[in-house]
Amino acid sequence: MGLILPEIGFQCTIFRARAGRCLMLRLSRGGAMQVDERFVVDSAESSALDKFFSVVVVGLAFALKEKSISVVEAERILFSPYMATQLARSRCSSGLVDLIERGCELEDVESLIPNQFPDVIDGIIKDSLSEIKKIEEILQDGQRLFAKKLCN
Repeated sequence: MGLILPEIGFQCTIFRARAGRCLMLRLSRGGAMQVDERFVVDSAESSALDKFFSVVVVGLAFALKEKSISVVEAERILFSPYMATQLARSRCSSGLVDLIERGCELEDVESLIPNQFPDVIDGIIKDSLSEIKKIEEILQDGQRLFAKKLCN
């Protein structure tokens, strides 16, 4: 008999301009999502959020390229119009918001012009890396800036 692992989701809530919090969620056996308190991203600096989400975009795009996740799963994680709107309202960079919006279009690209899907993914990866390079180095350590409860 195989091991049954809980389904994991990722929910990000952006609140107040220039602040945000991301929570890793897991699906309990009863079907309810529960916050996994070991992973919390909480930052008051939009540049730190830009860098964090740009790195997540690279990871999602690479996972899509390698067929490790589906487009639908990437949409559940980050590539949604809701997230693009929330990041824009939080004064995150227009480049990051554009990347999220391009991620929202991947399902259409995959179904309507599948031969262009790899090129679109490569473009998202390339542009995400360019966004990351534009953002200054994060000087606070990750435990204080991002994963407050990850190491506890």
